[in-house]
Amino acid sequence: MPMEDSFSKWVDKIARTIPGFNGYYRKEERRENDERLRVKISKKLEYIEEVLNEKGRRVTKSEDLSLLDKIGRIEKKLEKLKDSIRYANYGYSGFFDQKEVSEGTLRSIYKADIELLGWIQDFESTSGVDTELDLITENIQKGFDLLLRRSEIIEGD
Repeated sequence: MPMEDSFSKWVDKIARTIPGFNGYYRKEERRENDERLRVKISKKLEYIEEVLNEKGRRVTKSEDLSLLDKIGRIEKKLEKLKDSIRYANYGYSGFFDQKEVSEGTLRSIYKADIELLGWIQDFESTSGVDTELDLITENIQKGFDLLLRRSEIIEGD
């Protein structure tokens, strides 16, 4: 019997034996999916980093270095956003936690995650080497705003 099958049978046995474990296991799957989504979003931000790097190279080649400082500040904001998304709270309680996260809160978190996904797709598709730095900065701020809204949902339950 493959190890994966035996693990699955073991989890099924626990789910039948321990009250509430089955719901917990589904929440663990949600937690893993949530993490995958946030990793995907933060990886997509690497494209924006490449755009900024290329802008920096072009500025360096042009003898007008006045924009390098601004590009550097934007890169730092982008890195902070990327880390904030990747390491954001899950919003799911553990099996032995006192506080249970409601299904309504989970739906709200999913909705916020879908908004984040839509935002990064728009950001990625509208960003290129010729994109204005102010527009990139606005998009980064929008990402922070969406992440804050997601955090408020988690904290509010």
